[in-house]
Amino acid sequence: MASSSHIALGTTADFDAAAHGESFELVARAAAAAEARAHVRRLLDGWRLGGDACDAAQLVISELVTNAVLHASGGRIVCRLALRPPGVRLEVRDQGGSYGVPIHTVAGPEDECGRGLGLVAALSEAWGTEPSGPGFAVWATLRAPRPV
Repeated sequence: MASSSHIALGTTADFDAAAHGESFELVARAAAAAEARAHVRRLLDGWRLGGDACDAAQLVISELVTNAVLHASGGRIVCRLALRPPGVRLEVRDQGGSYGVPIHTVAGPEDECGRGLGLVAALSEAWGTEPSGPGFAVWATLRAPRPV
C-alpha cells in the first residue's frame, strides 16, 4: 500500500467491534452507486446521523462503488458500514479486475477521470485498501457527530 497522510492501515476486524454495523450486496452495474447512496442514507438516518456526515458518507460510498463497477470484473459488490465512535467506517469489496491495487492519482485539469479517490481522501480521516480474495476492499473512516 502506498503511503500518504490520508491512507492508514485498517482491517475488517474494525467492523467486528462496531456498535452498529451492516453489510449489503449490489450487482456491479451502472445503477449500483445510486442504490448504495440510498441504502447508506437509510442506515445513517436509522442511526440518527444526518446532515454533513450523511452527505459525506453518501459521496464516499458512491465513489467507492463506482470504482468497483468500473475497475472490477463485475459480479457482486459487498458494502459494509459500521458506526464506530467517533465516526463511521465504510468499505466496498469487489471481485477483482485487471487494474491492480487502487491508488490515488492526481488528475489533470482536462482529465475526465481520476478524481474519485481524491474526493475520498478529502472527506475521510483515513482510507486504505486491503486484498479481499481475488479483489480488493477499499475503506474510509469519516468523523461523525454523536447520534442525537
